[in-house]
Formats: sequence, structure tokens, C-alpha cells
Amino acid sequence: LLGGGTPMLQESLPGLHAVASALIFPIGLSSIVLTQTDMLTSSMMYATLPFTSGDKRKSTTEKAENLAKLWGTNFVGNFIGCLGFACLASTLFINDPFSSFAQAIAIKKTSYLATGTTMTAFGKAVGANWLVCLAIFQAATATTSPGKMAALWLPITTFVALGLEHSVANMFLIPLGMFCGADISVNEFLVGNLLPVGLGNAFGGSVFVSLLHWQYLMKK
Repeated sequence: LLGGGTPMLQESLPGLHAVASALIFPIGLSSIVLTQTDMLTSSMMYATLPFTSGDKRKSTTEKAENLAKLWGTNFVGNFIGCLGFACLASTLFINDPFSSFAQAIAIKKTSYLATGTTMTAFGKAVGANWLVCLAIFQAATATTSPGKMAALWLPITTFVALGLEHSVANMFLIPLGMFCGADISVNEFLVGNLLPVGLGNAFGGSVFVSLLHWQYLMKK
């Protein structure tokens, strides 16, 4: 959202503005990785590994119960945290250009339902969590804090610069825009964005990282 403070750069050099704004976004995931806390979208990779790896130590029912418990807990915790932080942050973005920028982001992200482009949201979400889980996967191979941060920085910068859709980020960005005055209904938020984006994130993390990377590594 700091990019909202440079509207002239956004208008004259939108590509540079997008990359410059995206470069600071990985600070959030770095904090999550280094503090060993949980995020719903990375759990979409972790919780499906028992299925994709063919682990026989637990039954299919037990795996499904564990997946539902982890995803459910992460969703509730992430949603409450993002909503609370958006409410707090909205007091810092009450003046333009930040308020207008936050509203514009939220309106754009909730336009899929009205424009009939829900599958676009799903596709962007697949790509986003493919890159996010790839970042988590790469960070796990590093043994130092700077190494973990360096490993995850480029995939996260890439997904943000490309304008892809991430459900947990949207749990913050859309309510923030709403708190700043964007005319967005709860249905537009939940059904128009969070539902297709959440499903796309789950597909991207479980299929393109959990399944494909496991199969690739097992063959080596």
C-alpha cells in the first residue's frame, strides 16, 4: 500500500511502480517463516503432502480430518488477524492518496463476479499460490535466516508484480478498502473474491507444488 503514495509514478511508469511496490511485499512472508507461524495458503501445500506422497502411516479418513482441522484453524485465525489489522491500518490511510489507493485495490479485486470473470480470479489464484508455496519450499532448503529470506523474496515479488490473487492478502486488502469507504458488499468480498481465490490457491499449492514437486523429487 506504500505504492499509493506515488500516484504520479503509477500513472507514468506503471510497470516500474508495480515492481517497486512488490519488492517490499515479501516482508510479511519472511516474518511468518522466521517466526514459524501458520498461513492458510502454505498449509494448502503441507496438508496435502500426506495424500500426494502416498504416506501409509495414517488412513485416508485421518488425513482428511487433519487437513480440514489445519485449513479450518488457519482460515479462522488468518481471517481474524487480517480483519483486525485492516481495521487498525485504516486509521493510517484516511487521507488521499492512500485512502483512494486502498479503495481502488479492493474494488478491482471484487469486480470478478459482476464482470463474469470468476475463472480469471481462479486462474490468478492458482499462479499466486504456486509461487507462494514454491517460496516456502525454497526457504525450507536454507539453514540461515538471511538465506530463507533470500530464497522466498523473488517468487513473492513476482506474484505481486504480476497482479495475481492471494486469499490471505485479500483478507486484509479488501476489508481495508471497505473500511476506507469502498462500496463493496460482503457478498462481493466473500463470493466474488475469497471463494474462487481460495479454491485457486488450494489447487495451485496442492497440485503444482505438493504433488508435482514430490513426484519429481521421488524420481531423483
